[in-house]
Amino acid sequence: MSNKSFLVLIIKYFYIVIADKMKIFIDICHPADVHFFRNFIELMKNRGHSFFITARNKDCTFDLLDFYNIPYVSRGKGSGNTAGRIFYMLNTVRRLINLEKNYRPDLLLAFASPYLAQVSRLTGIPGITVNDTESGSLPDRLTYPYVEAVLTPECNYKDIGDKKIKFRGYKEISCLHPNYFRPDKEIYSLLGLKQNEKYILVRWVSRNVFHDRGKSGMSVKQKERIIEEFSKYARVFVSSETELNHRMLPFKINIPAEKMHDVLAHSTLLFGESATMAAEASVLGRPAIFMDNTGRGYITDMEKKYGIVSHYNITEENMITAMEKCIGLIASFDENSCNAMRKRIIADNIDVTAFLVWFIENFPESKSIMQDNPDYQNIFY
Repeated sequence: MSNKSFLVLIIKYFYIVIADKMKIFIDICHPADVHFFRNFIELMKNRGHSFFITARNKDCTFDLLDFYNIPYVSRGKGSGNTAGRIFYMLNTVRRLINLEKNYRPDLLLAFASPYLAQVSRLTGIPGITVNDTESGSLPDRLTYPYVEAVLTPECNYKDIGDKKIKFRGYKEISCLHPNYFRPDKEIYSLLGLKQNEKYILVRWVSRNVFHDRGKSGMSVKQKERIIEEFSKYARVFVSSETELNHRMLPFKINIPAEKMHDVLAHSTLLFGESATMAAEASVLGRPAIFMDNTGRGYITDMEKKYGIVSHYNITEENMITAMEKCIGLIASFDENSCNAMRKRIIADNIDVTAFLVWFIENFPESKSIMQDNPDYQNIFY
């Protein structure tokens, strides 16, 4: 090891020795939050820090927390109507404050949780939020004014003032970086496929999260048509947050929630309405088609830099274009190209989890460091 490499190693990990032990309260709103925080939690626990975690009962969130042996307290499912959402907000903030009084944390941390931001406002405990989505105006107004720092990817284009701390990466790298994730080829057997057989993962969302509410998605007929067309070229598996009708149900994927990244890692492509899963597929080097009438900064960034993901608004004309593109991608699929793309994306971006560990352990000094010298994060490549 060169003297320079050794020095970088010392700088990168010196804070392990001097960091004070912290009590951190994390609120989990979505299954993707589990993946974002799980390696961070493990690393921080190994350093002597402790956690209290609350979680919303959404989709497979509890299954993932149980699988990764992360203790949590449920804060319920939420509501689908306006009056119910207001009541849930007020009741949840009250509950979180009562839990905070028992735990007495040093720091509140979440991924775009207005609930914990309100707890920070009402208790005075410092709060930090992470967010990669620009379109959630109401939850942003309930969150950003009341936290000390907002961590976002550099490609996030929303102007939120000097609280914004930009990191060079995507949230999906937090769990899919090679330091933490190795794809399991046993997934072929679990899916009933031959080794290296081509397959397509299709993803439908429920649109009941803040940034999707009020937006129309693909119609049932469009979804059926997509599945029917893709089935001519490869096996199709459908992951859906909503119930599937009798025509789509035979394609429903049936795997444990924690195996989804293995499915993505070996897929021929990802097609669907989920920006998060499109980004996950892209970080894994797999082509992705994202269908939505609202873009995301990180999707646009991946599309421009790597061409690995394509975003289409939901129109009949775009549906035809997207299907034709997918058929071409299936025909030209090359495993070596996918692996090379994954290595390129990882090389271009920092280890987001390692950065988060440093930022939290050294907060609030870390905020000033990043504001004065954003390139400090380069030690986390």
